[in-house]
Amino acid sequence: MFSKILKIYLLVCLSSFALSQCEDSGSSAGFSCDQLLNSFGFTCEDEFGPDNIVDICPVSCDACECEDVGSSAGFSCDQLLNSFGFTCEDEFGPDNIVDICPESCSACDDEEEEGITDGCDLPEYTFYLGENGEVFYNSPEDIYGFQFDIDGASGSGSGGDAAAAGFQISGSTTILAFSFSGASISAGCGTLV
Repeated sequence: MFSKILKIYLLVCLSSFALSQCEDSGSSAGFSCDQLLNSFGFTCEDEFGPDNIVDICPVSCDACECEDVGSSAGFSCDQLLNSFGFTCEDEFGPDNIVDICPESCSACDDEEEEGITDGCDLPEYTFYLGENGEVFYNSPEDIYGFQFDIDGASGSGSGGDAAAAGFQISGSTTILAFSFSGASISAGCGTLV
């Protein structure tokens, strides 16, 4: 029993899942994407220790879905383009406006506008909130439980691979799911809820 509880605790504490997030996080060793790509000469196809560069630097590697992410300084694309008067050709600090605001700059490829339709379209260790409220996932590890918050709305979770695995799913603004019997969702990808 202690082993199963520990696995759930480790999954919640150590996972690096993100809901529809596309931002450069840098390496687990503390190096920024600018350092890795520009100072150290790594490419997006390289690995740095346990990290795949494209997974930890998706903005710098142009691997994001076509969505506005805003600046690394915390300003939204609306602020940059409409309030501050930047154009899509400008730079704001280390950020190229067109790279961080592709939707506002009409720089999305037609292929990207279709969006994510399956968890297998995602990089590993990622949750993604789909257009119809479904949550897709791609995990190289078994999932023994999960928790995430819904900001600005409330909802509930049901169905998907979590229900198929016998998970109890509860919550409205914080969704929590796990199995009382210790069942897990096998490593892989698909629709979580």
